[in-house]
Amino acid sequence: MTSLVRRPPLDPSPASLATVERIHRWLAPPLSWVLRYWQDLEVVGREHVPASGPALLLANHVTFFDPFTLMVAVGRPVHFMAGEGLFDDPVLGHLARWSGAVPRKKRVADPLSIRRLVKWTRVGGVTGIFPEGERTWDGQGLTLVPGIGRLVASLKAPVVVARLVGGYHQHPRWAAKNRRGPVRVELDPPLHFDRRADPEEVEATLRAALAVDPTVRPAGRLRGRRLAEGLPDALYRCPACDAADRLRARGDQLRCTSCAAAWRLDLEHQLHPDGGGPVLSVPTLLSALRAQGADAFRQAPADGLLWACDDVRLDDITDATSVPLGQGRLELTPSTLRLAGTDFAVSLSDLRVINVFLTRRLQLRTAERSFEATLPDGHAALPFQWLGEPARRAVQPSEAAAAL
Repeated sequence: MTSLVRRPPLDPSPASLATVERIHRWLAPPLSWVLRYWQDLEVVGREHVPASGPALLLANHVTFFDPFTLMVAVGRPVHFMAGEGLFDDPVLGHLARWSGAVPRKKRVADPLSIRRLVKWTRVGGVTGIFPEGERTWDGQGLTLVPGIGRLVASLKAPVVVARLVGGYHQHPRWAAKNRRGPVRVELDPPLHFDRRADPEEVEATLRAALAVDPTVRPAGRLRGRRLAEGLPDALYRCPACDAADRLRARGDQLRCTSCAAAWRLDLEHQLHPDGGGPVLSVPTLLSALRAQGADAFRQAPADGLLWACDDVRLDDITDATSVPLGQGRLELTPSTLRLAGTDFAVSLSDLRVINVFLTRRLQLRTAERSFEATLPDGHAALPFQWLGEPARRAVQPSEAAAAL
């Protein structure tokens, strides 16, 4: 069994806010220097962020660096909502704690995280939320987390929308290596919502304000190497023959072990086929896979397989100590997720979350328990999410919207 070291977050208070601000003043210069190595950061609209007092910062989420980039951009510490798993990391867990981050459960109601967020706002802090809930794989905006409109309207704080432009070029979620290149943060004038505002209208306003074209980036030099490495974790079907989990990457090269098709990936996310032919856009290919996942379960028989992977290790991670549940073939059907050869089988109607953590770890959550499935090298976890989430929502038509 593996011990999980969960670091408790700071309790929001004037004293804690003063501590976070003091640490931010100390960390801001070296953090800016580190970011300058990776990002030629341009900030537009910094004057729209209140110099003091409460504010709510909402941004699209593209790279791992986003919280740090935004804190440098606004010039104030930001109390971001962060996945609770971050607090388990031996290094990032300490950084999250001392930046005043708020741990949250992904894609489920988490009243404690909401209360902490409200407290940081009431003591005069800048709180930050990525309303899409997770980083995008294809550069396109994701569905906003249910309840975000109601939450934003209830906080009674100026709402500043931030758009990170160029982040998908600098470090797409699937990439094994960062690129070095320009990133622009665009900060809009503050929005003010009445507590009685229609949550759907608030969310429509936010969706429009957060929209970013993943093919657009700021002018400037973009540098990188080993560009294709990591791409098979997201592009899990061959663009040429549609074979699953048969793409392999080395350096800038991508090839299919089934049909032998090969491509070279450039810095603009374009796949150039060996021997000539049409150039393919990675964001377009990934968006198509995501759209296919939304329809696949409707075409499969009730007991048919949507996706499967052998040699998957499954652990129960509900408590402070993870418990191994077995290893074998993980099978997703339109109604069930099961680990063949073990007692583990959960109805999709009981699942609240199917989410990829990092690249080959699949996190699952029911109302009572949390699980993590670790897939072997060469097999993508993402199809379980892109196929499983639409199927899960289809068997939960009356699922109540839950704030964050």
